Amino acid sequence: MADVTKKYPSLADVYRDLTLFFKIDGNIPFSLADFTVIAEGRWDYLRNNWDFIKTNYSNKIELLPNGPEKVAAQAQHKDFTLLVEDNRFSVQNPLSNKDTIRKYKDLLDMILITDIGVNVNEQTVIDRDVQRVLTLQKDDFYEMRERVRITHDKTADSMGLSDDSYNTLYERVSVSQIMLFNIDNFKILSALMALFNQITGLIPTKMVYNESPDPFSVVRNALNNSSIPINSYQTGLMVPFPAGATLESLSAKYLGTPDKGLEIATANNLKFPYIDEVGRKVFLTINGIGNLIIVELGEKDNFFINQGVNIGSSGVKATKRVIVNIEEDKINDQLLITVNGTANMSSYTTTQRAFIFSYMPYTINSDKFIIIPAESPVGFSVNTQEPWFVKALPSDVRNMGVDVAIGSGGDLVFDNNGDLALVYGLANGAQALNLKVQTSVGELIRDPAFGFLEIAGKYNNNEITQTLLTTIMETAISGDDRFSGVNGLGYTITDTHVLINTTIKLAGSNGSVPLTFQLPKG
Repeated sequence: MADVTKKYPSLADVYRDLTLFFKIDGNIPFSLADFTVIAEGRWDYLRNNWDFIKTNYSNKIELLPNGPEKVAAQAQHKDFTLLVEDNRFSVQNPLSNKDTIRKYKDLLDMILITDIGVNVNEQTVIDRDVQRVLTLQKDDFYEMRERVRITHDKTADSMGLSDDSYNTLYERVSVSQIMLFNIDNFKILSALMALFNQITGLIPTKMVYNESPDPFSVVRNALNNSSIPINSYQTGLMVPFPAGATLESLSAKYLGTPDKGLEIATANNLKFPYIDEVGRKVFLTINGIGNLIIVELGEKDNFFINQGVNIGSSGVKATKRVIVNIEEDKINDQLLITVNGTANMSSYTTTQRAFIFSYMPYTINSDKFIIIPAESPVGFSVNTQEPWFVKALPSDVRNMGVDVAIGSGGDLVFDNNGDLALVYGLANGAQALNLKVQTSVGELIRDPAFGFLEIAGKYNNNEITQTLLTTIMETAISGDDRFSGVNGLGYTITDTHVLINTTIKLAGSNGSVPLTFQLPKG
């Protein structure tokens, strides 16, 4: 998995991009902590002005709720004041050391970019990173999540908390415990898992829209080109445009030949170069007004009505809009663009390098869907074909079916690609039986008969017999045509539980699945 995370070699890289992502999305002002390059170049400013501004940040810290964060911020404020004093006449720059910047992260997060102002070079750094984060793709979030998973696993390994099933799934080798751990270590593991799940929620869906539009109604009437057999198509399938794909590769995949890329282009009203994954930023010439933004007239060929665009600046988060009108002001050499939505374009100013970002007209990219022409109406019937990976199994094992994998803690299990892991054959039979005995009858509202009859508080020790437990077990598996009965059952009664060892017979064969579990007794 090494290559998967080369864009995010450390957890700090993940944290930085996610911080920018949420700040842009939530319109939260940037701070020096968000741009370490700018922080490094502002040492002279902070050293020379700290005596005047430190009280402001001390007051901000006092407004924080009491807790570890406030204590840490107070300590950083005190230490940073000493750092300034110790380096008052030094030519060294302590902030050129990334460890120093990390040490004072909470304090630097209070120093907003808007408080100190930025020069042209610093603004370029901000614009570049904002645009990069705005164009993050699904694979980028997969890489972030993989880095978090690797960090979590290494931490768990060092604590001796490796899980054999998990290691098998990810083809990992467990290691011996190398550290003593306490509650704080568990909090770290919990935070990493929370971060993993949060990133999972940010990954765009891979589902295909259940739509069958007719993209050719206008083309058939307007296009007179005998070299394109467009009239043979009846409808289209709308699919996500994969990053790195070409029209030829899509043509080969869906139409059986790479030679029909031009037909896909025609169906989607695409023009050369057909694909634009980079986009282009155009800066406003004057501040926005209402729903109006103004750029140079020479940009007129890059915009069109109904075009989706992003409008943003260094001070205000980018917002998605649609162009509803375009006018040319040739006297002042300006292009007047009206967009939909809230009339708040005045928030986007030239002093904050306000811009409009768009992709080349009549092109496609991996943020959009593309229509694949089809010769007959597209249906979405359920494919009940037997999966390839169970075809070679014996019939009784194959009869166990395929299901999503459930972990030991009852959570869903994910594979290396972040998709739901599957379980099949005897493993699925064992999983199904475990779910039955771990579920009490009546616990499921929609299937009240599913599960195991409780014995807790209902039977004395002398009333718990092999016959009783066998009857309860056979009742639990009745109605499931994968199993044909109980083949032997042993049990041990403790003060609090009944420990059960049994074997469940597979339907249609002499095969069986061993099962060991315990039931609360008191």
